[in-house]
Amino acid sequence: MRIGIDIGGVLIGKRQDNNALFDVPDSLSALRHLSSENSLYIISYSKKRMAQANYYSLVESGLFDAQYYVDTMSYKSSVVKHLGCNVMIDDKVHLVNAVTFNNPDVLTILFQRYNKQKKRRHRKHKLVESWAEVIDLLNHFQGENLRVSDEEERDHSGDGYFISQQSGVTESIFNPGLVRWRHSALHCI
Repeated sequence: MRIGIDIGGVLIGKRQDNNALFDVPDSLSALRHLSSENSLYIISYSKKRMAQANYYSLVESGLFDAQYYVDTMSYKSSVVKHLGCNVMIDDKVHLVNAVTFNNPDVLTILFQRYNKQKKRRHRKHKLVESWAEVIDLLNHFQGENLRVSDEEERDHSGDGYFISQQSGVTESIFNPGLVRWRHSALHCI
């Protein structure tokens, strides 16, 4: 499967003292498990400086095939479509709503561990409060033959992209942004 994952509220807890990557309980072990048989992509809203910091912190983990940071939240749905994601995990209901609207075949998971007003059920999205629930849910869907070949999976391993309004991206037409990071150096494409 191709799995898109947000950072804030999914990998980083909200209103925590340390706000460190992977401080959401069991997130790191769950991602290690998922990355062994799936393609994982960061798809997160961020300003450029924070995107660069997160990129360099996350690339060291070796868990993600690529990282996509957008400066406009509505671009997330376009990135999901561009990557051909089967799954998107986010903590904001309006974003998973947009993903579902633009990509009706994508399984959307609303990670609501830190949401103040938790939903009991939702007709469009799967609701979870922990990474253990994410693993259980995805194990259920593994039987649907959503795997991607190793050749396809690792095609962009280690890349990071920052997509901004200045790069001329529109919601309906996704074009990877002007700035791309590689583990070895920062350069423009």
